[in-house]
Amino acid sequence: MNQALLRFSNGDSLELHEGQMITPISKFTDENGTRVSQCPQYEIWSHINDGLIPSIAELLCSCDFFHLTDKNNKIFNSSAVVTVETF
Repeated sequence: MNQALLRFSNGDSLELHEGQMITPISKFTDENGTRVSQCPQYEIWSHINDGLIPSIAELLCSCDFFHLTDKNNKIFNSSAVVTVETF
């Protein structure tokens, strides 16, 4: 199974694998101020040549924060990812 290790600016790391479900969280502004909204779940997929990199890049570019769908007690900041390493 394809896997990737995300490293964050605070030193934390997160391992993701193909088929894993992620819940993106995006912020928006309305007349009441800044709000957040959970977006539809995103499944990590594997490209035949490039592995998980395109999928993870797509996820990180499409949301401000995210959490693991099956473990929602920790939210990750998409812009805090400094490296993505696949293995």
